[in-house]
Order: sequence, then structure tokens, then C-alpha cells
Amino acid sequence: AYKLSDRVKQFTITSERLLILCCLTFVAPALPLLFVEGGYELYCIMGEAVRVTDYRGMTELTSEQMEQLKIAKDTDQQQRRQHHAAAAYTFVDDQPTARLSSGHTIPLVGLGTWKSAPGQVGAAVKAAIRAGYRHIDCATIYGNEAEVGNALAELFAEGVVTREDLFITTKLWNADHGDPEGACKRSLTSLKLEYLDLYLMHWPVAGNTGPELKPSINETWAGM
Repeated sequence: AYKLSDRVKQFTITSERLLILCCLTFVAPALPLLFVEGGYELYCIMGEAVRVTDYRGMTELTSEQMEQLKIAKDTDQQQRRQHHAAAAYTFVDDQPTARLSSGHTIPLVGLGTWKSAPGQVGAAVKAAIRAGYRHIDCATIYGNEAEVGNALAELFAEGVVTREDLFITTKLWNADHGDPEGACKRSLTSLKLEYLDLYLMHWPVAGNTGPELKPSINETWAGM
């Protein structure tokens, strides 16, 4: 059976055991299969990511599953993905995370921006977030916070993600141990953000000369 609409191509292949991954060049580079009872249905939302779910053995959804499905369909996240996901990108769900002592959750997979060349780091950040990255690691000494901030602002404006979707880390540089609050505010300005998810002391040194660390680590921590 074949049905064609403006944005969805749907095929049904009647088979009880065969799971096929097809590549139909006239439809899209790659089309994910979705199993349904009595056959397989193949969906391709043109230029958008589609989650593949295995429903083998299921005859009907429970009321709880129906409610979960309704919530999933109604979320802003699903709407953003349908309207703003770039072609050929795949969103990654259920990323590994860890819970911090503060109670917040940190994604364990992140994009580092060290040594990213000017004119390239912004493109890297946008590509990574479109591909599913949700943790971006920055630092003042990397010298590219402003370009990262411009990339983030573009993604927010396009509706690809919201600020709450992301975990942004940046770091206090050695020469700024005497004024961590001021350094943090400068980073926020460069990144075009109102808050950070994690602010780290980049190195436990202050860059001063002499036998003593000035300010001390405790003083720097207090300032942070």
C-alpha cells in the first residue's frame, strides 16, 4: 500500500518476521522503519528526525500508554523538532547523565570548544546541538566565548532548543582569581546568557609570582 502527501511518505510491507531498512533515493537518503502489528510501516518526515519504536507483540495500548503518547505529541519539544530540525540530523534521547551534589543533572557527553578556530567554533556548536548534544564546555582562556554565544543565540531564535535544554560550562582563568564575580559576568555577556550551569576554577593557580598563592584557593572559592 502506498500513500503520498506533502510531507509524509508511508509504505506498508506485509511480513511477520522480516525487518527491512530501505534506502529510496527518490524519497530521502535514509528512511527509518516502524514495526506495527501485521506488518511494517516506513515513515519519513522530510528533513526531520523520526524516532523508531518497536511495537512487536503489542495488540493495543494501555490507558497509561495512551496518555503518555498524548503528552509526547503535545510537547513543545516535539513541535520544535518537527519544524526546526535540520535535514540529515538525528536527535539523541536518553543521553547518559550524572546528578551533581547540587541536585542538578549534567549530561556526560559534551562538546569542548578548546582550540576551535575563529569562524569554526560557532558552526561546530550549531552542528553539535542540532545533532543532539546538550552540554557545551567553554572557558575564558579559549578566547571564543563570544562566537559560541552568537551560535547559541541563533539556535534559541530559530527554536531549535531553549536555554533550559542546554547545560553550559565555562571557567575562571588564573589571572581573574582576584575578581571571580566580574570574570563570571564578562563570560555571561560574551555567551549572551543570563546564567551558567557550571562555573569552574580552571586551574588552582592565580598567576602571581612569589612563595604564596594570592589570593588563596579558599578566597577564590569564596568569591565564586
